[in-house]
This record gives sequence, structure tokens and C-alpha cells, in this order.
Amino acid sequence: MPEILEQHRRFLPHYQETQQIFSLTWRVDGELPQQILLSIREIQAAMAELHAKAPGRVCPDFIKKYRQCIERYDEQLGRHPATGINLCHSDIAPVLTHAFHFYDSNLYELHAYCVMPNHVHLLLKPHADDPENGVLLSDIVRRIKGYTAKQIQKQGYSGNKIWRADYFDRYIRSDKDYAYTVAYILYNPVKASLVKEYSEWDYSYFWKE
Repeated sequence: MPEILEQHRRFLPHYQETQQIFSLTWRVDGELPQQILLSIREIQAAMAELHAKAPGRVCPDFIKKYRQCIERYDEQLGRHPATGINLCHSDIAPVLTHAFHFYDSNLYELHAYCVMPNHVHLLLKPHADDPENGVLLSDIVRRIKGYTAKQIQKQGYSGNKIWRADYFDRYIRSDKDYAYTVAYILYNPVKASLVKEYSEWDYSYFWKE
């Protein structure tokens, strides 16, 4: 039976059990328009309701609603122009993709990612056999954010706060959910009209067995 490894709240509630694959999203620091802020509050309310429910008592309709909230926010964010720091700049994106792969097998099993101009998506499975070496999602996010922020600041962005505090997380509930999430991550640049085909995007990845 899965064990609870982490349950806490900062700006958002977070919950982690062992042997789960997670979809993670976080964005660059900076102000957002009111419409996107409303979407964030909608997600916060849905997440709080989700984590308040007992295991096995979450109906599929609510999961669908919860996922739609996150996707609505993500699509709005994808259309919002990057201000200050563009993560897809040629001297920044390689820093991020290198870090994602560097921590693969060290902290987690990396399944997919996509770097967008103002946010990132990761799909990964934290290692569960050694809790002292980064199994917690909060530790994974902290280490990636900390390392990449320092490297980006070395590129001439010193003095800027790189990442917005906190992150969104959602665990994968089935094979169907997994396939859907991978496709959603890879097609993010297409939905944002950055490319016509997902294969044209240089800053995404999917691990195939």
C-alpha cells in the first residue's frame, strides 16, 4: 500500500504518496493579468477540495474538473507573453534541460518535460527507495529551481528573481491519464501557436522504454 511521504501547504496544498508519477508545473516570477490570477484561485480551491477528500472517494467528474482548471490556467499562461526572462532564450533553455536530465536517475525517473517561455512542465516519478536523497517533490523542485536560478543569473540576469514561489503538482491516476498528460505536455507549444507540430519544438522531451 502506498505510504504518505509529504503533505504540506504553502500557497498551494501538496500531497505525495510513494510509487506515483507526478505532473509538475511552475512559472517564472512576475505579475500576471487578472484573468490568470482568477484561474489560479480556482485551482487553489479545487486542490483544497481534492486533498480534503478521503482516498477512494474522489469521483471521476471531480478529477476531470480539477484537471480542466489546471489546463485552463496553463493555456492562458502559454498565451501570455514572457516578460523579463524568456525561458526559451538560447542561453537559458539549455540550462533547464540540462538540469532536468542531470537529476534524472539521481532524484527521479524522468518521463517528459517541456520548457515554455514563462513556465515549465515536468512528468517524473520520484525515487522511493531512499527518502534522504531527494524523494520528496518539494526537495526535487527546490533543487532544480535553486540550481537553474543560479545558472541563469550567471547569464546576465543577476539581481532578478527567477522563479515564482511554489508549484502545481498532480499525480497520474491511470495509463489513460498518463498518455493524456504526455500528449498535453508535448503539445503545449502547439496550443500556444509557437510551432505547428510538437516535434518542431527544441525544448521538450519524452522518455520511451
